Amino acid sequence: MSETHENARRWSGYVCPDCRLVFRVPRDHDGRGLVCQNCRRLLRIPAAGEITPPLLAEIINPAQLAPQAPPATSGAKSAQQGIKQRVRKRRNAATATNSSKQVSWERESSVQTSSEGLKRRTLHWMLGVGLAVFGLLAGAGWVALRGGKAVLEVPVPAPARPATDAGVAELPSIMQRSVASILTETEPLARKFLEATTVDELLPLIRNPQRAKPRLQHQYPQGRIEPSGLAQFNTSGNLAFGDSSTVVEVRTRNFESRQLTFVETPGGLKIDWESWVGWSEMSWRELLAAKPSQATEFRVIVKRVDYYNFAFTDDSQWQSYRLESADGEHMIFGYVQRGSAAAAKIQMSSEVDHATMMVKIRFAAASNAANNQVVIDEVVATSWLEKDE
Repeated sequence: MSETHENARRWSGYVCPDCRLVFRVPRDHDGRGLVCQNCRRLLRIPAAGEITPPLLAEIINPAQLAPQAPPATSGAKSAQQGIKQRVRKRRNAATATNSSKQVSWERESSVQTSSEGLKRRTLHWMLGVGLAVFGLLAGAGWVALRGGKAVLEVPVPAPARPATDAGVAELPSIMQRSVASILTETEPLARKFLEATTVDELLPLIRNPQRAKPRLQHQYPQGRIEPSGLAQFNTSGNLAFGDSSTVVEVRTRNFESRQLTFVETPGGLKIDWESWVGWSEMSWRELLAAKPSQATEFRVIVKRVDYYNFAFTDDSQWQSYRLESADGEHMIFGYVQRGSAAAAKIQMSSEVDHATMMVKIRFAAASNAANNQVVIDEVVATSWLEKDE
């Protein structure tokens, strides 16, 4: 009996189900298991008479390694077939020499399966990183907002995550809630808000009603409101979160896609009315008519633009922006002095071409300033969500 055949009788071959490493185990092995040398998984060796569970180990029949004689045949044709079979199985001298020292399936499969296991683990790691990057980009996409007449989206500040004593960042309380519970609370609130016809109906639904009431009375002098109505709630299927707020996209009955900002209060989630209407200290008509020289707070949509003219021709001193109203019906040019605190705060990344902001603006005193050019003295907030005092 050849040495190869004798080795096959004394050893059993197994394949690790995790990393597919092939290894040999003596047939007289008295233990119940062994550890894979590649992935360190503990494998159980089937006892005598047991059926090997599928996908746990693959037993390679050692008899396949023993040389098999061609079947006995008669005649010249059968003899030629036997010769052809032997010729196809013939190995070169180097392979024949190596096979006497190590069984071929152990030598070749071990290297291949170890490499395949490493590749699989690498691919899993790369897939996990890819999903994490995709989640971050998707979150950033929600914060990037569009402005205009048909669509108005209000971004919220990035949520603060203070570190605890153990050094682990803690999520804001609103982010610890389930999405289902938030939607259950906000949908009926949004429906009442968009169906309200009077100021008195709005006050219980909005945040800080004491501060908002005089603003509402100025906005609606007769106390009557034209309701826009709710056609669809949470049209995007996603929520955007801030420190203590969340933004839900809705569609009104006049087919406008808008965003409602809900803020945590002691009385539960309430709607931020100021960001919904783009409230400012003056109306745009009043601003363009009065042209105040004192800084006035406005909620505007800020867009980058290169326009330097009249009193603001020096682009080394000024940075120009286009300031639009919430409804898109009014526009002026705003200029911020380069190197100032306002210039640093209004700066937008190259991926974002516009954003909603609260700014303090005034008309320039220069005689050659146009009636649609203002100075941006301060950036109050990089969103339309006003902080509580």
